[in-house]
Amino acid sequence: MLPFRDHQGHRIPRIVGLLLALPTVLAFYPPMTDLPGHEAIVGILRHWGDEAYFPRHLYELNLGHTNQLFHVTSWLLSLVVGTRWSVKIVIAAAQLAIFDAGARLARHLGRPQWTASLLAPLALGFAYYWGFVANLLGYAALLYTLPLMDRATREPSVSRAAAASGALVVLFLAHGSVFI
Repeated sequence: MLPFRDHQGHRIPRIVGLLLALPTVLAFYPPMTDLPGHEAIVGILRHWGDEAYFPRHLYELNLGHTNQLFHVTSWLLSLVVGTRWSVKIVIAAAQLAIFDAGARLARHLGRPQWTASLLAPLALGFAYYWGFVANLLGYAALLYTLPLMDRATREPSVSRAAAASGALVVLFLAHGSVFI
């Protein structure tokens, strides 16, 4: 059996996601307009308090507002692989997650999972080109949470309400405007 032959379409979204995320990792620097600014924030977090990088009190640490999931995730990863690689890895993971979450949503709705391949413009379109890295994470987070929210409203329980509330916090930290 060929590896790409998949009658139910389970592998197709993941293969498409991998193909679209691969250039992000292979390129020296992804062609994303706002990415240098985001990487700078990650660099500031990585070197927070180190006066060899910037004078004390030049920046204020302001954690907890919306859109910080990318920066905090990249910052933690940068402690292992450096800032350039950490932002590339988080972006590629977000691209892959868009397709995985789309396939899960399709399965939840009783639709073929290959239809998640139609999410390619979310993973490598406008938000990618402009470097809206928080949006990429936000798209994936929203797609992951839709089945959870659906189950929480159809069959309410304390645990599902708690999970839905936690998902709203993740969406807030990822990028709340993806709801629009």
